[in-house]
Amino acid sequence: MTGTQQNQAKAPGSAANPALSLDESALESTYAALRGIAAPITRLPSKVLGQVFVRCLPATNLNAVLCAELPPLVLGRVCSGWRTAAWTTPVLWTRLHVAVAHVCARPGAAAAIEAWVQRADYLPLRLSVAYRPGQSVDAGFLRWLMALCEGRLAHLQLIDPPLALDADLQSVRSLRITSTPDALGHRDHAMWAVPQLTALALDLRRGAPVGERFGREFFALPLRWGQLTCAALRDAVEPGVIAELLRRCPGLRRLVVRVQAPFRSAADPALVSHSALEALIMLGGDNASGHDVTDFLTAAVALPNLRRLSLPATTTGDLPLALGTLFPRLTELSLSLKSVRRNTLLAALNGTSTLMALDLRYDAGPVGWSLPQLLELLAAPDRMPLLDRITLDCVGDFELAEIPVSDALRRIVAARAGTLRALRLCKPQHADREEWARVCAAAATLGAAELVSLAEMRVDEDTRLFGPTGLRRGTDSPKAGAWEGTPAVSTDWMSV
Repeated sequence: MTGTQQNQAKAPGSAANPALSLDESALESTYAALRGIAAPITRLPSKVLGQVFVRCLPATNLNAVLCAELPPLVLGRVCSGWRTAAWTTPVLWTRLHVAVAHVCARPGAAAAIEAWVQRADYLPLRLSVAYRPGQSVDAGFLRWLMALCEGRLAHLQLIDPPLALDADLQSVRSLRITSTPDALGHRDHAMWAVPQLTALALDLRRGAPVGERFGREFFALPLRWGQLTCAALRDAVEPGVIAELLRRCPGLRRLVVRVQAPFRSAADPALVSHSALEALIMLGGDNASGHDVTDFLTAAVALPNLRRLSLPATTTGDLPLALGTLFPRLTELSLSLKSVRRNTLLAALNGTSTLMALDLRYDAGPVGWSLPQLLELLAAPDRMPLLDRITLDCVGDFELAEIPVSDALRRIVAARAGTLRALRLCKPQHADREEWARVCAAAATLGAAELVSLAEMRVDEDTRLFGPTGLRRGTDSPKAGAWEGTPAVSTDWMSV
């Protein structure tokens, strides 16, 4: 980390040195001239400069690491003015990721963390703490860290926490735990006693075999289920567990689950009606039956106030009929169209008169979709009349046809004129770059360049919601600083 003081130049030992005897007035005039041509940013007030720094932070929702080469610490190394502006802008210091192995091995690390937290003033903190699997650590470190953040810790993430974890999590409202040893085998541990918890995310991939992660034992955790508003379960979840979770959490607004085969209950569960749930995001599912997913949505749950729905690809390509009837307030829909036929998609979109955002990930294989086909299907203004945001992403291997795509783009822009605000096309994974460049050029001639955007890549929903848990660079790397090797961690799953 950079120090708070700059070394002052030493006065020369003797004034007789002619090389140092410069005319003071000449120095002042030269400095005044240089100050007159300085960059405009140097004249901004500290508070305005601090807000500029905030706007320059990475757009992704990641916790900062204690690295002097990365923001926000790098902002304090440019000059004293920037250091003052950065260190007096509390919002810059509200996110922090701590790798315990790195911190405990370096002198002065505790003081560095304490200074970071103090600069956040009294704003809510987002803290991520990563342990190294199987490594013995100081059991009191997390207790000290929790005491340092007492009363201000809004979000806490624990990566590979040891079973001996013993810390007071009284103030934590959002908790994400990744790779807990022995999965949920230590259900009575103090780690789960979080009295103010409203958001919970669990990713136990390294803790238990597939199919044994989120069964009925999940509800033995000593959580206050009734106050949860957000839950994210990355691993296989049985339909009956989802239904029971909805029963226990009447205030739940956002639910993220992973669908894996077999996605069915031993017995048909009783219908659960849940009026608070606004977002249901179902991940994975490549090996699950679309028929099972459809049965769950149509026969096991009633979600009258659902506004956002995300359904994964399945082996059979089934979709629920008339999503607009099932979810009368649906405004955002994300579908993976692997093996989905045209008539199936049309039947699913039937009645979605409230839909405003549509995200389709499609396969352009031999029996799949083509981009012009999808654009043509969406060009009918009587279908989803309020639709103003469309994202189309191809995951197959095919050749782009410039003319059909351009014609289809023109038709959809014309048909939805006055309503469409954004049409985003993602570059097919194996599309030729020259062909893609021609499509981009054709889109630019539509006269609606502000509507149509073309993206080189798309962030996978699973990664965006749950990670990455980090790219670790070894400390033996030539460019590795004292705090390198710590992973950046997404907190997007916490947003409803």
